[in-house]
Amino acid sequence: MTQRDLADKLGCYPAKVGYIVRGQRRLDVIEMFSLAQAIGVSPARFFTAEMAGMQPEERIENFSEPLSSRSRKRTEE
Repeated sequence: MTQRDLADKLGCYPAKVGYIVRGQRRLDVIEMFSLAQAIGVSPARFFTAEMAGMQPEERIENFSEPLSSRSRKRTEE
């Protein structure tokens, strides 16, 4: 599925999907459920995939870190 396909399913512009994919835009809970439905997965999958292998202190640190530095860390790993 392309970002354009996903944008069509969500009823938004492809640029918005691009920001989400690159970690430049956060989702609220309603958007996360819509995204999960659009790609055909359970919303719980987002959480289990993100939390796998993460230490509890890393989860807490993410709240105080700017979003841009978190996405930069992931691409460096």
